[in-house]
Amino acid sequence: ILPGTAIGLRYDWFVGFDLLQGSSFNSQGMPNRPNTFAPVSSVQEGPFPYLLFAGFQVSFIPNYWPEVVADPSRGPDCNPAGSPPPELNFRFSNST
Repeated sequence: ILPGTAIGLRYDWFVGFDLLQGSSFNSQGMPNRPNTFAPVSSVQEGPFPYLLFAGFQVSFIPNYWPEVVADPSRGPDCNPAGSPPPELNFRFSNST
């Protein structure tokens, strides 16, 4: 995300960013141009539909399953490639 970017998060789904294993999220603002993450309802008139709970949202979900299953009878392997967890990197970023 480039410096000075504003991102509005909507409430029609309960996840803002679903970060899969092996992914990265970089928000690099500058002191005079920070990046801002805010609910759309705080900067725009509504109505705002919601899926589960009014006013509830998780902005960043690290979707990572480290377990490697060697025995197929225990269930499916959730991370067969052995991918690393998602990486989040924030600098001069605001969240409301």
